[in-house]
Parts: sequence; structure tokens; C-alpha cells
Amino acid sequence: MRFDQGHFTNRCVRSLARKFARRTGGVESLPPEIDVPATPEEWDTIPETGRILGLAAFQKGKKAVFRIPPERRNPSHWSDLRAMFAKKEPCDDPSDEVFRRARLISNDDVVAALKDDDVVVRFLRRGNGTSRDFIRMLEWTVNCFGNEAGASPTTLSQLGADILGDSKALRSGMRRMVFERVLCSVAGLDADKSGREAFVRFGIEENPFTSFVTVFAPFSFALETGEVFEYPAKMFRAGLAVQLPRQTIMRMREVRLAEGSGHIVTSENAAPFEALVRGGVPSLYTEGYPNAAVIRLLELFAARGMSADHAGDGDLDGFLIAERISKAITVRHVIAAEVVNDDSLRRRPVPPQFRKRWEAFLATHGGFPYAEAVRTAIEQGWIEQECAFQATGFLGAK
Repeated sequence: MRFDQGHFTNRCVRSLARKFARRTGGVESLPPEIDVPATPEEWDTIPETGRILGLAAFQKGKKAVFRIPPERRNPSHWSDLRAMFAKKEPCDDPSDEVFRRARLISNDDVVAALKDDDVVVRFLRRGNGTSRDFIRMLEWTVNCFGNEAGASPTTLSQLGADILGDSKALRSGMRRMVFERVLCSVAGLDADKSGREAFVRFGIEENPFTSFVTVFAPFSFALETGEVFEYPAKMFRAGLAVQLPRQTIMRMREVRLAEGSGHIVTSENAAPFEALVRGGVPSLYTEGYPNAAVIRLLELFAARGMSADHAGDGDLDGFLIAERISKAITVRHVIAAEVVNDDSLRRRPVPPQFRKRWEAFLATHGGFPYAEAVRTAIEQGWIEQECAFQATGFLGAK
């Protein structure tokens, strides 16, 4: 049977077929069954891989098992498959050596995703220090990701200087594109859709002067100069949210809360936040992972005795956001955790690549406060904030 690259366009199928091909050489006759290691991301593609190879295939534990009929147990029957997956000489592609080094830094799934990314491969083939820069970007990202509870706020300019010795290196151009893809691969995000989310996830701000927080609450604030500004409270009374620039928040000495305003709802997503504003509920929009301005304002609120309820998605990132917020202000309720066992709510299945990331996170973070909620989401599917929000109503107003 002849094979070509067109049979293996799916990355997971290609990975399984490659591992199978390596087991078909160096023996006089193949056994009735060949099993190969399979990652959780590959489990769903085991039957498809068997179909392409013309073999019965099934999952057994953490392995893919392929049944070899007697007429196909001669190793020569698989020579075309072995040839297609034969390792190239190191000189054929300089990026191969870089990815071998990368496996000493990160896990195989991350490296496989980067190796299949055309942007990354083209960058590495340019030479002129690209291999060194790529490895340094990967090292920084993996080390930062190890601290899932939160990253110290920084900027692209500062990272360019820290990682590559050039403050302009990551602000634009090819290195910025590759850095985005490294961030997304390590965090398990879609590199073509989630560039901004990846930056915020790792505490990176493109421009501190354009960073801000959107809040709807009855408070005034004083700067370090002693000057007091009342307009957030006035806007609240008018039913309007305000946007405060990061520069303003970082210069605040304190906030002053209106009588009886000791509680706020933090909202991960925009539509529920807008509903909270319409309902007159003191609230703050985190816009996904909270930036430095959001965290600082919550810390100022906490210093005045304010507490929070958090409304967010019931996926791993949603609970990581909740944990990050809880480090800035006392959180009474996390809505996603409280509705996780509600069978009446619509759920979204966890894709295989995300399931692997979530399981790996739980395995290495035994003290994560929302571990049980994440396990339930893995098994039953996760609940979007909008769905949970409709089921619970204005929790913060209770």
C-alpha cells in the first residue's frame, strides 16, 4: 500500500502514523498488534489513523493499538510509510535542531504545535540569531506559565530588553508574531485568534498609556497630591460606567466609597457587565484576564473593606481569572463554581487539546481552589458566563 503526505494532513493523525511507522522496521515479522503512546489530544484520531493505514485501531489506556492482519506483517509492506517519516539529516533543515533543543524546555505537544506553525518555521530558517531568540522567548514563556496564579505586569518594550536585549524587538515585526505564537502554544490558545488574550494572560501590556479599567461603582478617589475626584460616583448615580486610564489608577492614593457600597461584582465578559450596569449593580469589567489597572483598583477597593462576587466562564481560564481577582480583593462567590453541578444549564464540550492542558494543570497545581470545578467541566463540559449569569440573576445585588 502506498502512502503520501496528503493522507496525513491532520497533525494528530500524522503523529500517530509516524510512531506506528517506527515500530515496523528492524524486525523479521510484525506482531499481531502494535501499540504506540498516544496523547489525550490524539485519542479521538486513533480510529481515523487506523482507517488511513487500513488497520483496525482502538485506544487502550494511554496507548493506540493497531491490529496487523497476517498478510501485512512483513515489514517490507510498510517501507513506503517508513520512508515518508524517515528522519531528515540535520543539515536539511536548521530548524530541526532548534526544536530538539525546545523539547528540553517544554513538552512535546507545545513543540509539535510550534513545529507545525509556518510562521515559526520561516522565522527559524532566516538564521541571523533567530534560533537563539526563539529559544529565549520559549524559556521566558514556559517559566512564566509555571506561575499560573499570575504574572508580574510588564510591557513588550521591557520584555524585548529582558529577553532579547532590544526594547524594540517585540513591539512589531516577525519576532512579535513568533512571540505571540509561542505564548499561545504554551497557554493552549488558538494562535490565529488569541493574540490579545495571550498577552493579557501573561501580564503583558502593549502600551500602558492605552490600558484602562471600566467600572460602575459609587466611589471617589484621591491622588497622591491630595486632589479628590468625584466623577465616578456622579456617573454611577446617572447609571453610567466610567473608564479610568492605568496612569490615573496608578497615581491614586485611596478610594472613598459611598455609604453602603461595600460590595462589587467583577465580570469577565462584556454582555453580563452591561446587564449589571443596566440593573444598577456596582460592577467592574475585567475584559478576560485582568490587567494591571484592574488589579490595582480592586486592591484599592479592598483596602476600604469592599468584597466581590466574580462572574466568569466555567473553563480553566475563567477559574484562573477568579483566582487572580481573589488575590486582589476578598471574593465571596464565584458564580461558575457554584453552578458547576447544575444539570439544567447548557454546557460546551472541552476540545481534546484544551482537555490535555487542563489535566496537566491540575496534575501540577494540587492546591488550586477550583480544582473540583475544573474536573467537573472536563467530564461534563463547561458553562459560559452568560448562561450561568442568567440562571443566577444579579448575585451581587443579593
